[in-house]
Amino acid sequence: MSKIISIHSFHRGTGKTTIAANLAVLLAVGGYRVCLLDADVHLPGLHILFGLKDEEIRYSLQDYVEGRCRFEQTVYDVTPRLNVDVAGRLFLVSDLATVDMEDLLRLLRQSYTDALMDGCNTAIEHLNLDFLLVDVRAGITEETIAPIAISDLLYLILRLDEQDYHGTGLMVELAQRLHAPQVRLIVNEVVSSMDFAAIKADAEQTFQCSVAAVLPHAEKLMGLAGVGIFALKYPKHPLSLKLQQVAKLSLS
Repeated sequence: MSKIISIHSFHRGTGKTTIAANLAVLLAVGGYRVCLLDADVHLPGLHILFGLKDEEIRYSLQDYVEGRCRFEQTVYDVTPRLNVDVAGRLFLVSDLATVDMEDLLRLLRQSYTDALMDGCNTAIEHLNLDFLLVDVRAGITEETIAPIAISDLLYLILRLDEQDYHGTGLMVELAQRLHAPQVRLIVNEVVSSMDFAAIKADAEQTFQCSVAAVLPHAEKLMGLAGVGIFALKYPKHPLSLKLQQVAKLSLS
């Protein structure tokens, strides 16, 4: 059976999208059929990491739901763009199509839940997926509740600041109320001088939730300028090694 993994954070700027893209790539390299679904209609960004330009994306998930295209027209096989040997397959479904301001304003006014749920189910069926990874919009909105509710595994990304800790506590409680089967934390952007084991223990004690990884800050990540997959560019970097561990953990 396919496994749905949602990646979420309470605040923006936690590295959620970068982590989602790297995990998807590592799973595809490992031999699995994976689809990344960009569920942040307000600020879609996954396509940029794979070098897809806005004008290359003709149809979005919303176009399919509203009957303007076939589902397969929303799917972009980004496997060849990885430029490495990939045993599996990696697909991308973006929420960014032609940027028409009237369409965007209309979309933001209406409920996006139906589009998201339909897209998840259709992607699994049409692409014969092992994994569907959903990059969920940050915060608590109607759009975030839907993918969390249908997830087999939820990764909550947080950084070491008071606001993130408070918001993550709310998200853990929400996930529990939605009966999410598995909830795991990923603490991101931790400087090397800090005690990673102590941070992991403190987070697990605070949230009563398993910590999948404590990820180190990586200056080289900034050098990618938002384009490219870090784990492929620097496979031996401590951050990449930690992401590889999270990918393996996602199998269980």
